[in-house]
Amino acid sequence: MMKKVIIYIAAVSIAFIFMSNSRGRAFTSGQGATTAPGESGQTCGSIGCHSGSAFETEVQLEIRDIDGNLVDGYIPGQEYAVNINVGHIGLPAAYGFQIVSLRDSDDNGINNFFNLPSLTQEVTVEQRQYIEHSSRLPEDNINLNWTAPELGTGDVTFYVAGLAVNGNGNSAGDNADTTQITLVEEIMSSTETISNLNTINVYPNPTKDFITIDSDSEIVEAHIINVQGQVVKQINGTTEDIGDLSTGMYYIKAISKEGVISINQLIKY
Repeated sequence: MMKKVIIYIAAVSIAFIFMSNSRGRAFTSGQGATTAPGESGQTCGSIGCHSGSAFETEVQLEIRDIDGNLVDGYIPGQEYAVNINVGHIGLPAAYGFQIVSLRDSDDNGINNFFNLPSLTQEVTVEQRQYIEHSSRLPEDNINLNWTAPELGTGDVTFYVAGLAVNGNGNSAGDNADTTQITLVEEIMSSTETISNLNTINVYPNPTKDFITIDSDSEIVEAHIINVQGQVVKQINGTTEDIGDLSTGMYYIKAISKEGVISINQLIKY
């Protein structure tokens, strides 16, 4: 009798796990399953869960700018559209996913996802923002938005896992896949090329109010940019009053008559 009770409890527990994971792995178990650095390395497919079906799942990830163009780099502070498609063969009953974006230099989370679609949720695991399904998704296409991090962050990689499930109440006959995309940081807009760096002299630096820009070439355009990549002041002439700016770090972007682009760091105190 005791053996039957133990078997019954085990069966109920397994069933509960399968049902709970339909609400998202990070939500139910506090784990990432995207193969991102710092995770266990296991995914729903690699540990036998959600694997072995005829769906032949292949997850695709696309990132586009505000004009709808596919990108492989980001401009700090700009917004991007993130599209996840759980590609498949056959007719799955539902879909699931999980995505995270990390800074390549230290694998810290870039926690800037927003505008989440219905039946999805945000879960924080190890100070990382994971976005995943909160219930079974009826469509294989997921769209959300992401804001690029501040200037100087460096390359960022998106890790995503996708599921195609048959909806039979357990993981048998389902399938999973993972993929990733790295975006490089672009200080300039996509139409500009950095020909040289620091070909101008900015002083005093640090400064409290006025700055002077000195260059051997004629400067035709110059701006002050904050760490989010936003232009906060246009510089007219060789001297500029920055007393109205908040204390912190900025960048000066200058373009010479010859088309040379310079980026200089500026500290305002």
